[in-house]
Amino acid sequence: MSKQRLIGIIYGLFTLLILYYVDHQLQPGYWIKSGLKLTLFGLIPLWFLYRNALHLKQLLDFKRVKASFFGLCLGIIFVILIGYYILTQFTSFTNIPELLNQQTQVNLNNYLWVSLYIILINALLEEFFFRYLLIRLFKMDKLWLTHFISALLFALYHVAIISQWFQVWLFVLIVIGLTGVGLFFSTLNIGKNGITHSYLIHSSANIGINLVGLILMLQL
Repeated sequence: MSKQRLIGIIYGLFTLLILYYVDHQLQPGYWIKSGLKLTLFGLIPLWFLYRNALHLKQLLDFKRVKASFFGLCLGIIFVILIGYYILTQFTSFTNIPELLNQQTQVNLNNYLWVSLYIILINALLEEFFFRYLLIRLFKMDKLWLTHFISALLFALYHVAIISQWFQVWLFVLIVIGLTGVGLFFSTLNIGKNGITHSYLIHSSANIGINLVGLILMLQL
């Protein structure tokens, strides 16, 4: 393993630990946290890769996306909404709006702007970090293992943020589910240079999740 690659792996893991600490200990508010994430997930790695001849056009190329793929994006949104209504038969989500407000100062007054950021920018940051950067840093002889590590870190990162929101059984289910989601996102990019397809699906998933969040807030 080259020294440069080792430094990259350490940076990636250290970044996740920093954001975990900020989320659970400092809780500075959504926009401050997002600015830190933008810097650590995006600006610093992009600056380094740009110096090493990365062309940003390699990351996103919407001309290669077939029209039928957008049908899949719509399907993802509907699946999330249906899944929410099914889960409401087994558990309650009514505490989530209060937790969001307490931990990140996200409420109905700023929910539109936060949602737009999550859909357009945050999804792009996460796809770049987990599906582009980490996969290249953790590259192994067995491709499936590389994608699994990336997907597992993706899952752990997200459940660390929401670890206090759910019962234990649902928490474990979310870890398994998000790892599967991460693997699915990686599969979408196999054979392609960039993250266009996984970004579109990730953004669609965020639309579905944010719609669920809006429903919960309107129920208060």
